[in-house]
Amino acid sequence: MILPRRHAVVTALAGIVVGMLAAAALVASGTLERAPDQAQPVEELLAAYRRSREGTYLVEATFTRTMPDGRQLGSAALVVQRPPDSLRRQLGSVTGTLQGRSLNCTSATDGRVQCAPTGEVRPWQEQVDRDVEVLRSYFDPAYPLYRVRRDGEGCFVLDQDRPYPDPTYGTHSRMCFDPTTGAMTLLELTRETGAVDRFEANTVRGDVSDADLRVEADQAYDARDQAGNVVGGVPGG
Repeated sequence: MILPRRHAVVTALAGIVVGMLAAAALVASGTLERAPDQAQPVEELLAAYRRSREGTYLVEATFTRTMPDGRQLGSAALVVQRPPDSLRRQLGSVTGTLQGRSLNCTSATDGRVQCAPTGEVRPWQEQVDRDVEVLRSYFDPAYPLYRVRRDGEGCFVLDQDRPYPDPTYGTHSRMCFDPTTGAMTLLELTRETGAVDRFEANTVRGDVSDADLRVEADQAYDARDQAGNVVGGVPGG
């Protein structure tokens, strides 16, 4: 039987309404869960991340990389930030920005720190704004790389939502921020390979001196295996 056009349209609309009402009933009953709203946790994460990039602090931490076969290597870690200067030490390397130039140094076998030639960097606030926008792009509602949710006070969990090679925060990560200074105090991420990197703060303080920003040799930040042996050529995740 061929329905009149108007009758067919009315019938189709009625079907849509019935379907919407059924879906609403399933959501209300808990049978069908709503997709979590990403807007609020994303904005909270972006605010926390921006605060961590703009703050002044010194973080003494431990960094550990656990390989898929169970082997571990690690080192003491240090993050010093006093915008526009910042440096990070771990696994035998020192990176960051000092006096308007990028920093890229490694511990040499003779105990000294060797730094490669580097160039000038863009203004600090411009760097921060760019980094925040890059992070925001990971949560593009149209094609998100990650889903994010709150996980306790000052902490967030990120789960990869679509395929992408070697994503910045792995396939799964958890990060936490210090409520006083804004510094990141925990970053644990699982890589595609199954390796797990964990950065965990031991102490955090909000004052930074010129001496804290000096790049000097310190074997505490050299990469070591589980037996305590210094390791060169640190394997990636």
